[in-house]
Amino acid sequence: MLAPWFPPSRYPRPYQSDSVKALSDEEMNALLAVVRASAASGSVVGKRDYALLVFYFLTGLRRSEVISLRGRDLETKGGSLVIKYRRKGG
Repeated sequence: MLAPWFPPSRYPRPYQSDSVKALSDEEMNALLAVVRASAASGSVVGKRDYALLVFYFLTGLRRSEVISLRGRDLETKGGSLVIKYRRKGG
């Protein structure tokens, strides 16, 4: 006997699946603390990782969006860093 066939769901999948969940505030702070300690010890890799994590957390950009940034997308105005980036969808 054949199993019943169900058409694919027309509803979108949840934004956050079990394999891809946003970090909680506690998880984010714990991760930053570990990487900050590595950066404070003088590790060049730790300093790079810390700078990238802070950039991710403060901008909300995705990894692919950060990778696609170019020098022309960044400028300083009045002591602040301005990111000229057009996000997908507007």
